[in-house]
Amino acid sequence: MKVLLLRIMVVSLLIMTPITTQATVQGGVCSLLLFNEHGTSNSSVNSVLCDFRGSTWVVHLLYTLILLAAVYWYLRREKRKLAQQEALLQQEKENVQSLLDTMQETKEEKKLIEPKVRKEEIISVDEKFVTDATDYVETNLSNSDISVETMADALGMSRVHLYKRLLATTGLTPSEFIRNIRMAHAEQLLEKSQLSISEVCYKVGFNSPRTFTKYFKEKHGILPSQYKHDNQ
Repeated sequence: MKVLLLRIMVVSLLIMTPITTQATVQGGVCSLLLFNEHGTSNSSVNSVLCDFRGSTWVVHLLYTLILLAAVYWYLRREKRKLAQQEALLQQEKENVQSLLDTMQETKEEKKLIEPKVRKEEIISVDEKFVTDATDYVETNLSNSDISVETMADALGMSRVHLYKRLLATTGLTPSEFIRNIRMAHAEQLLEKSQLSISEVCYKVGFNSPRTFTKYFKEKHGILPSQYKHDNQ
């Protein structure tokens, strides 16, 4: 198409150059000889035979129409090609959007599980020491033989170090610390169990009910039996 259009334009330019014509009519056919501005015949075009009677403007009109028709068909073809390219581009856009929608739906359907990190509990050295000492007494609660020495051995320190550290962290001597834990458990048993005073006494590690009653009254101001009666 481009070659045809180029040829038509060349022929049109040749025709539009200043020329003189010499025509003779024989039997209804006009032989048209073309001459250039110097009066010599054009070597590129010898003659044009036409089956019409007229002048050179008819030839100009004919080539102009041919040129316009060629341009029209060329533009029409290019327009169709452009429309096809736009259709393909639109189809690609729709395919990409469909793929993105599918990925989004898949992501929404499959919920990702995030790991739950356990919070670290920061415990000071003193808190850990008191906790370890309490655990030791509660583990051996019914054992009346536990003492400052056995606790010091269990915690891995000397008797003097245990005494100073307990006094600094709790305000209690080791003996008071052990006795207070025994009393706290005795209070719970008196409130919630059907055990007798003697049974509670031995269960929390006292050697005799008399000793238990003495320390219990010092702390609460009443006898264990009265405490049991008031809290059940």
